[in-house]
Amino acid sequence: MPPPRRSPPASLLDKRIGAYLAALTGAPSTDTGPGPAGLAIDGKTLRGSRTTDGAAVHLLSATLHHGQLVLAQRQIDAHSNEIGAFTPLLDHLDLARKVITADAMHTQHEHARHILARGGHYIFIVKANQPSLCRCLRGRFERVCPEMRSVIV
Repeated sequence: MPPPRRSPPASLLDKRIGAYLAALTGAPSTDTGPGPAGLAIDGKTLRGSRTTDGAAVHLLSATLHHGQLVLAQRQIDAHSNEIGAFTPLLDHLDLARKVITADAMHTQHEHARHILARGGHYIFIVKANQPSLCRCLRGRFERVCPEMRSVIV
C-alpha cells in the first residue's frame, strides 16, 4: 500500500492565489497592502419566512468579503433558481477591480462573460457537474503547481 499523501499547508494555496489575483489586477499582494475587493454571491433561504403562496423566501445577495456588507440582493421566484438572478443582481454594481466569488451553481459561461465585460474578475468553484472544465483545470493546475496535486479532488 502506498504511503498516505500529505497535503501542503493551506497557507501555501492562499499565498499563491493571493499573488495571482494581485498580479492579475495590478494591485499590491495581500502581504504588502490591500488588493482588489472580494464580492461573494450567495443564496439563502430565510428560515420561517413565507410568500403569499406559502413558499419560503429565497434571496441572492452580493456581499463584500471584508466587513460582510450586503451591496445588493434579489428575491428569487419560487419557481426559478439563482442562475437567472445572477446577472441582474450585478447589473447595478461597479465590478471594476472586484473579485467575484460564487459556488458551483454559478460556474456558467454567461456569468463569467458578464463579470469580465464589466471589468471584474472571478473565482468560481468547478465540480464534476462541469466534467470537461474540471478535467482541463485539473491538468493545468497539476502542471503549474505540482506540490498541490494531493489537494486537487
